[in-house]
Amino acid sequence: MERVFLEYKVYIILFMLIVTHIVVSLLSFGLATSTLVRPSAIKLGVSYTFIILSILSGAALAFGQEINIVHICSVGIAYTVVVTYMTVMGGRKLASLEIED
Repeated sequence: MERVFLEYKVYIILFMLIVTHIVVSLLSFGLATSTLVRPSAIKLGVSYTFIILSILSGAALAFGQEINIVHICSVGIAYTVVVTYMTVMGGRKLASLEIED
């Protein structure tokens, strides 16, 4: 009985981590888009924080499962490159706006 409860608890924690990873990744993508369109210093900081949180939660999911790590890493790297590029371009846009003022 205790073993079944322990397995159930592990699946609940795994499910919560997956949901958290999805929410953080979607928020990160939305914030990176917003930073690219209308940059601000606060958005840049929060966007980089969400990128780091997304990487950490993805790494926790990848290392905890017996799955094809190559596929997961390639998707994670592509996502990270796109979101980081959008955030960096937003930062450059903000810097150019500050120079003009």
